Amino acid sequence: MQGRTLVSAFGEIQFDHSAVAFRFTVANTVKVVAELSQTGPDPAVLQPHYFKVFVDGEFQPSTTGNETELSSIFSFSTSGAQWREDPDGSIPLVNVVLAQNLSLDATHDILVFKATEAQFCEIDPTPNYMSLYYIDLTSAEGSDAVPQLTAPSSPLGRRLEFLGDSITAGYCNLCEEAPEATNAAAESGYDSWPRLIAQMAQVGGWRVEVYTRRLVLFPTSLLKEHPISELISTIKLICLLLGFRLCLVILWMTH
Repeated sequence: MQGRTLVSAFGEIQFDHSAVAFRFTVANTVKVVAELSQTGPDPAVLQPHYFKVFVDGEFQPSTTGNETELSSIFSFSTSGAQWREDPDGSIPLVNVVLAQNLSLDATHDILVFKATEAQFCEIDPTPNYMSLYYIDLTSAEGSDAVPQLTAPSSPLGRRLEFLGDSITAGYCNLCEEAPEATNAAAESGYDSWPRLIAQMAQVGGWRVEVYTRRLVLFPTSLLKEHPISELISTIKLICLLLGFRLCLVILWMTH
C-alpha cells in the first residue's frame, strides 16, 4: 500500500486520502476482483471516490457504464447506488472487477490508484473511508493452476510527504478553463506534481507518501500568479532531503 492507511480490528484496510494506491502481481489468473465498501458518518456528504486501474502499465477505462463522461479518465467510482447504505444502516460490500481476460501463462502487474479527495471545498474534510476486504483471483475454467498474488516488498527508507490543499492533490489539473463546479472531472491525483515528483524520488530508493491535509506547506495562492513557483519550491525541498547527487538528477529532468 502507498499512502495513509489503517487496518481495522476486523482486518480490512481503510483509507480516504488522495493518492492512496495498492499494487500487486498475479499469476495463473484470468480475472481479479476486489471487495470494497465506502463508509462515512453522514451520507449527505458522502462524496464518491474515483479510481484509476492499470494492468501491466496500461490504463483500464471504465466499462461499467456508470461514469459516462468520466469513463475515459477513471476506471471505476463509488458514485453508483450500490455503494450507498442499506435501509437497515448496513454498509454494502461491492465486488469491483479490476482486471479480466488476463493471459493465464503470464504474470501481471496490477495498480489501483485513488485519484480524488475525500471531500472538496472543506477545510476540515468529513471522514469518508474506503475499505478493502480482500482480492479474489480466478483461474481459467478447467485449469489446475493455482492463482497466486504477490505484494511488492516495501523499500525501507525515509518518506517524503506533501502537505497541502486541493491544488496539491491535483485540483483543476484536468481543466481547460475554470470549472463551474468542483467535481471529479476537474481533478486527478495521478496527474499531480506530488505523484510525478514521488516517482522521480523513488529512483533513489526513497519511499514516498502523498496525501492532502489542512496544513499548507507552500502558499498555493502563488500558483495562480506563478504556476511554476510551487513546483520549484518543492524541488528545492527534495534537494535538501535527498542529497546532492539525486538533486542534480531532479534539476536535470526538470530543466
